[in-house]
Amino acid sequence: MPAGKAGFKSQCETLSGYDACNKKGQPMKRYIGIDVHSKNCVYGCQDKDGKILGKGEFPTQIEGISEFAKKFSIGKECVIGMETGSVTYFVAQELRRFGGEVKVIDAKEVRDKCRNRRQKSDFRDAYEICDGIRRDIYV
Repeated sequence: MPAGKAGFKSQCETLSGYDACNKKGQPMKRYIGIDVHSKNCVYGCQDKDGKILGKGEFPTQIEGISEFAKKFSIGKECVIGMETGSVTYFVAQELRRFGGEVKVIDAKEVRDKCRNRRQKSDFRDAYEICDGIRRDIYV
């Protein structure tokens, strides 16, 4: 995976020319799930129909969060979910500066509602959070 300026890594080739607008030029609703860790955050992004728009990771630093927010054009059309953790509130506060709606979800609720409990990985956790906020299953 190629790394960007702040160590940003993306596995989605289409994101290099990512357009946050639909064909009519209106902002497109996006859902982003983030699995937050002290050094890196792992993310997954979907549109309103569940189509995966991207996945990757970025450093849990102001520069990495800013680069991620700019790459995805974070704004009022974005709903971002992440589970509770020691640095979650730092990441949430930084992302709120870009105008996204940030939902912090209890980690136990994420575990209880995940579809496949046997396969645990950072990318799967990010996807489960993303899909859960898109389907509005979290309180």
